[in-house]
Amino acid sequence: MAIRKDGINYAQNLLNAGVPTELHVYPGVYHGASGIVPNAQISKDMEEDRFQALKRTFEEL
Repeated sequence: MAIRKDGINYAQNLLNAGVPTELHVYPGVYHGASGIVPNAQISKDMEEDRFQALKRTFEEL
């Protein structure tokens, strides 16, 4: 998929530029799925992963 490849390339460019970056790829899940199907387990997992990534970021500041 071109979109997934674009996201991976973007994350790689950020890393190459020295920007702290975390990328999670969820097979079979489209962008924004957690907002459309919030009660699905994968959506809950995505939200928790997002929360933990932000928490780690703010703890490092």
